[in-house]
Amino acid sequence: MDSKKIQQVKCITVALLLCFCAHSAAQVSLEVPSDEQLYQLLKTNLKGQGDFMKRNVKRLGNKTIELEVLISAEADVHATSNILANFDRFPIWALRGINERPSGKSYYLKILGASWNKVFSILTVKVAFDLPLFHHRGERQFRVETASQKEVFTLKTETLPVEGAVITFAQGLMKVFRAEGEKDRAWIYFKGQATLRYWLLYEAFPENMVGRETGDRVQTLINNYQQEEDTYRASQSPVSKP
Repeated sequence: MDSKKIQQVKCITVALLLCFCAHSAAQVSLEVPSDEQLYQLLKTNLKGQGDFMKRNVKRLGNKTIELEVLISAEADVHATSNILANFDRFPIWALRGINERPSGKSYYLKILGASWNKVFSILTVKVAFDLPLFHHRGERQFRVETASQKEVFTLKTETLPVEGAVITFAQGLMKVFRAEGEKDRAWIYFKGQATLRYWLLYEAFPENMVGRETGDRVQTLINNYQQEEDTYRASQSPVSKP
């Protein structure tokens, strides 16, 4: 078989695989331990570490990639629940410098903007993928839930369905605890999962790229949050009369 025919066979094979894999995968449930177990996990990994971040990326099968992040950062947990639950201000502070890498290189995934629908608790995020041989620009909507109980702040998100989307489903959960023995330090747990539409994309997706795309961005979000916390504290301080 000559090289031209071999190339044609390859193209047909890839096309068939993409068609076969185009059906959305069944959603993988986000399994998270209890608050007590999470606190012990954070304590084991973060106690005495100061500002610290640990992340782990793994493939779960079923075209799903999972990211788990443990963070220790300066934060007032009392202010956290008010700041993180106020999504009207989220695009103002959270996205500041979100596409700027300290190294000067570009991110493959760019976050172009976000808007909040308070009535339906829907966060709309505009994104652009700039991968080799794959470029895409669009937006995804996330259903958002928040709760505060016993100084534990919880944020849950999941995507609304979009026909033909490259990421068929994504979900995330974040828990914020007060660090043991430290008034102005928070321990943060995050787990997120993304299910891709195509097996070929799932198999070709490098795990270390997820780490590179998230590591610096998480630090940017922490820095942005700390600035927003300063703004929040200033707004809560009584105005002194002349």
